[in-house]
Amino acid sequence: MTPLTPSLAQQIKDACSEYIAAQKACIKASDARFALPPGSTRARTTTAAARWSRCAEDRNRKEDVLLALVKSLVS
Repeated sequence: MTPLTPSLAQQIKDACSEYIAAQKACIKASDARFALPPGSTRARTTTAAARWSRCAEDRNRKEDVLLALVKSLVS
């Protein structure tokens, strides 16, 4: 179990802020993907899906970092 130091608290705060920003970007990309009108070209659809996928992967990486920091306090 790692004690909660000011440095660790700041790391958790920063990781939480990064995760929230990544989640917002993921939602924005998802909304843009959903907003494509029927009959959109394959290129537009694929590009929107790729953007959303990148955002989701980034969010998941940041979530893993945040969870690792929090778990270090508990275990």
